[in-house]
Amino acid sequence: MIVPLIERFIERAAYRLRQFHSVLWPKVDPAILSEARSRLPGPWRKAFDCLGGSEKAHVLRLYKAILNDTSLLLSDRDELVILALTHDLGKGITRPFLFERIVKALLPIPNRAHPILSARILRRLGAPALLVRRVAKHHSDPRGDRLLAIFQQFDDSL
Repeated sequence: MIVPLIERFIERAAYRLRQFHSVLWPKVDPAILSEARSRLPGPWRKAFDCLGGSEKAHVLRLYKAILNDTSLLLSDRDELVILALTHDLGKGITRPFLFERIVKALLPIPNRAHPILSARILRRLGAPALLVRRVAKHHSDPRGDRLLAIFQQFDDSL
């Protein structure tokens, strides 16, 4: 009973340390950024371009992980890629300070504002209602939404 708790604590601590590292030293490959950006409809790209370096690095890690997962159905992969590229668009508005990003990376503080802002941006850009709902709920209980649950596993692991 104690061993699984310790293992979970160590996994979570390692995850937070990776987040902390990626906030301070984001790695954005220009070629992958261009490839990923090209998958978005033209009007959505401006919102995507407002993301900071660490947010883009996170989105691109998700993008690559989803593309490389051969267990996914092609149709699921396509939906997950768009969800990955758009789920944090609200962070382009909230623009958290470095200190705030570091604190959020190290402490389990819930993310409430950026999913709602991301969904609003997508709604204004004419995104499908299902994508808007998934983006708004990407830090909430997926409530039976299989694809959102899969996305959350990717998002929580990177």
